[in-house]
Amino acid sequence: MMKIDEKIKQRIRLACESRQPSEGVWYVVYLKPKWVLRAYKEIEFKGVEHVDIWEKDVSVIVAEHYKVSQEEVALHPYGFPRGRVVNLNPSKKEIATKAEMYGSQWAVYFGNDLPGGTAKWQRQIVGAFDLAPAIGRIDWRFDNHEIRTDYDVEALSALLGLDVSKV
Repeated sequence: MMKIDEKIKQRIRLACESRQPSEGVWYVVYLKPKWVLRAYKEIEFKGVEHVDIWEKDVSVIVAEHYKVSQEEVALHPYGFPRGRVVNLNPSKKEIATKAEMYGSQWAVYFGNDLPGGTAKWQRQIVGAFDLAPAIGRIDWRFDNHEIRTDYDVEALSALLGLDVSKV
């Protein structure tokens, strides 16, 4: 019987995990002419936090799109709508089965400031975090922590040359 190399086992495990439901964070960013969801699953970005992912990825995308300083954009992580996905009763196992993951109770925390309203983005967020089979077990929860800050909205608006609170 052939033994599978540990690196191959890890690749197989990561490939399977990437298609499983996951906690994580997301941003909805205005890249003129449209709003775009940027989702970061915990199983792909271990220990993902809004400020870190903003500095390392989202600010780069925004700066390149608008041809402005990435260092300046990075200073304003609370200028666009954002939220997080949380598994409220995760499995105690090292690697949970899909059935266990989908059977969990999930929460999506958001600041209630999504362009066009929350309902417009629910399907995309659910899809990005592979939560479709858990639809009946997802609570959408307003969280003050996820609200955009006036300071960052104003600073990004000035930097990008458009009012990001009204687009």
